[in-house]
Amino acid sequence: MNEKWEFILAIATYVLMSDEKEFNEFVEVVGEFLKKKEKEKKIEQLKKELEVLPPEELEEIINSLKAT
Repeated sequence: MNEKWEFILAIATYVLMSDEKEFNEFVEVVGEFLKKKEKEKKIEQLKKELEVLPPEELEEIINSLKAT
């Protein structure tokens, strides 16, 4: 069995054997992890979009952010 499936099996076993409190804590940790990953993905996408902007537009965006 490859590592990915072993990991999934370990998580499934933990979730099935946990009590309600442990399960809720697990769900909270996973939720925070997913939020962090989504935020990182959006930051990378924004970086790529900013790289292709002309310098004038980039400067305008920076100035408008500084003003807020």
